Amino acid sequence: MTTTFLTGATGFVGQAVLARLLERTDRHVHALVRAENQENADARMRGVLAALYDDVDRYADRVHAVPGDLVAPALGLNDATREQFAIGIARRGSGKHPDRGRSAG
Repeated sequence: MTTTFLTGATGFVGQAVLARLLERTDRHVHALVRAENQENADARMRGVLAALYDDVDRYADRVHAVPGDLVAPALGLNDATREQFAIGIARRGSGKHPDRGRSAG
């Protein structure tokens, strides 16, 4: 599965980028959403999807809201979430787990 980490998805340009990713690719999109918790991030993202599409659930399985804040240190992500993204990026970038040096396959 190919994924994209997108910031700004709730803004005007970010919504256009999100729509293009969803409509023209099969990528899953992890969208950083300014929110204090997952529930609020999910609600904001559902609002974006409702503004873009008549069927809010059309792409809901491929869009994953990530609560955080672009201007906060470490994007406002907690340690566990940040580590999860770092491992995923390292696996896709090198084909090896960053801590074990073995194939991620």
